[in-house]
Amino acid sequence: MSEDSAPVPKADEDLLRAYLAVFKNEAGQRVLRHISKMARVEWTITEEETRGQPIDPVKFQVGEGMRRLYWKIQAQIQTAELLGKD
Repeated sequence: MSEDSAPVPKADEDLLRAYLAVFKNEAGQRVLRHISKMARVEWTITEEETRGQPIDPVKFQVGEGMRRLYWKIQAQIQTAELLGKD
């Protein structure tokens, strides 16, 4: 942890370690790849756009929520890894 950052509360440290335990093994990485595909993390345009159709706003927001969840998990893993380097 850097000198500028506030200490991570114990409960948060435990949760971060749990993220590592779940997602840094082979099975966890497989789950993350699956979530990435389901959330279409790498897509920049929607299926509707590729067909020249109007975008369904509800479907679009659901997809955005899934992408945000994926990236939040990745951020938690990265934070846990940084915490472990102290």
